[in-house]
This record gives sequence, C-alpha cells and structure tokens, in this order.
Amino acid sequence: MQKVLNSFSSWSQALEENVIMLCGDHAQSDIGSKNEALINLDQILGNFSRMGMRDREETGKEIVVCCNERMAAIEILHDNETVRDQVIATLLTDERIELIMWKDQRRYYVRQGGNKKMLSFAPGDGIRDNWGVAWNIDGDISALKGKIKNGVFISKDFPDALTRIKQALDCRTGMRVLLSAVPGCEFLSEAAPVHPNGGSHGSINRVDSLVPLIISGSDQDLNKPRIYDLKEYILNHFNR
Repeated sequence: MQKVLNSFSSWSQALEENVIMLCGDHAQSDIGSKNEALINLDQILGNFSRMGMRDREETGKEIVVCCNERMAAIEILHDNETVRDQVIATLLTDERIELIMWKDQRRYYVRQGGNKKMLSFAPGDGIRDNWGVAWNIDGDISALKGKIKNGVFISKDFPDALTRIKQALDCRTGMRVLLSAVPGCEFLSEAAPVHPNGGSHGSINRVDSLVPLIISGSDQDLNKPRIYDLKEYILNHFNR
C-alpha cells in the first residue's frame, strides 16, 4: 500500500484524487497442538470406500474427502443418499466438527458435531436476516448459535450464515456434505496441508470470517459490509 501511495506526489493527492479500498480476503485463527487440533477425516470415515488422490476410477468408491484447512467437503459419489446419511451420522460423533451442512431437494440442513441440534432452512417469505433476505426456518436455531430479534435472524458466531451456507452448497452440481471446524481445530486427510500450533482459516466461524476493510475517498454508504457486496459498490461508483 505504501508503494502505491508513494507513486503520487503526496499521499494527500492520492487520497483526494482516488477512491482507495483495502480489504482482507479472509481472517486467520490459531490452531492448537497436533493431537488435539487435527480432525483426521480419513480415520473418521475409514469405513467408507474413499477415492484417493491417485485413483482414476470412481467404480466401487463412495466418497471423496476434500479438505481445505478449517473446512472440508465430503463429495458423495453417484448421489447416493444412503451413503450421505451414513456419512453425516458418522461425523456427528466428533464434537470438534462445529457444523455439518448438506442440501436435500431445495432445503438446507445444519447440525453440530457431538449433539442432536438441527436446523433446516430455505429461501422463502418468513424470517429475515441482517441483510433483508427472507427465509423459511425450522428446527433449533441454536445449531447456528442464532437468535431471533425483532423478526430478524442473527448469528454473531457465523456472520451471514444462511446465505453463505446456501451459496457453498449450490456452487456446483452433485451431492456433498460440508464441514466447518470449531475454533482451534483443522481438518486432515491425504496430503492435506495442516498447521498445528500455527494459523489457519476457511470455516464460516467469525474467527475466520471478519476481515479489515478500509475505504477512503468515497461518500457511498456500505451498511453491514460483506466482501460479496464490494462488486456492486465498485460498479455504483462508476455508475454501472
């Protein structure tokens, strides 16, 4: 940033003549010691036939384990609902898995590892979230550590949780189960990079989600900002 500002005659000129936006793409959270912090999905899901990195054929395989630091996707091969439900039941035994998420038909489901809390939701005309999106919500909202205040669903621990979960499950075709780890833990599988006693990110918990955002030189209002909203913010600046 200093190099950019130094390319002008003065920093004041840079700020007067330009809108400057600085935003982090993710936060970073601490990871505990190796034995406690690493959630070994290859072990937990050891009873399922897993497609490995060197496997070329899906024949006879049930799942693919895809770790991305503090989140993971379990891809269910051949869209087998029975396998999906068995995978979910197995994952529920580990309380280090903060959220277990999946989609069935047009509805989205969330459960917590280690307990029986479950929430389901879908776009609708019911309760609204902090960004004005309406949802039909059933079940235990404490599964997302949420509350309803003045008809608005709020979860401080999982910012913009409903939209983010929906988008993550809708981003590509196929059947999958998504996982988000409790703070301090990280997912491990074949060849996945891990960071015990270091830092990591990727979950939808606030510790990985809240990032710095600095904007100068603009009078546009950005209420309750999300990275998702920056595209429209920039286009509005150029009247597009």
